[in-house]
Amino acid sequence: MLGYCNVAIETLVAEPSAVVRTGPLDTVTLRRYLRAADLGWAPLHDSGANRGRFPLKLSTYMEAGLPFVTTAVGDLGDFLRRYPAGLAADPNAAAVAATTISLLSNPEQALWLGTMGRAFAEAELSWTQVSVEVERVYRQLLMQRSLHIKRIRKRKN
Repeated sequence: MLGYCNVAIETLVAEPSAVVRTGPLDTVTLRRYLRAADLGWAPLHDSGANRGRFPLKLSTYMEAGLPFVTTAVGDLGDFLRRYPAGLAADPNAAAVAATTISLLSNPEQALWLGTMGRAFAEAELSWTQVSVEVERVYRQLLMQRSLHIKRIRKRKN
């Protein structure tokens, strides 16, 4: 397990000694460790909190060119249809395990997904591109607000 995790995974697996925890990592070390991995993993339980969030570790995996397995919770299924960088399993242990084994058994698919994820992270989903889009949305909202205020003032006059 890379980085901090507050879940005692060791108590949930058949071989607790197989769980290796790194603890918190700096960015350089995290990237080095990710390059040694075959895939990233971000299974989410289907809960209200998880339906309304995007796990940032998926962005980290994509930046590293690492294919990943997650669960089709919230918008993640739609996200992966638009940006095929990983696979989304149904949110249950058997489906996550089967999807993980399938991806590990298909290195060509894993390479393609990782390559696609890296390409998306460098282009359309880069922080530079995302910030341009956020600024565009804010400007559009400000313009709409300004027009709305002008209409209200015009009615008063």
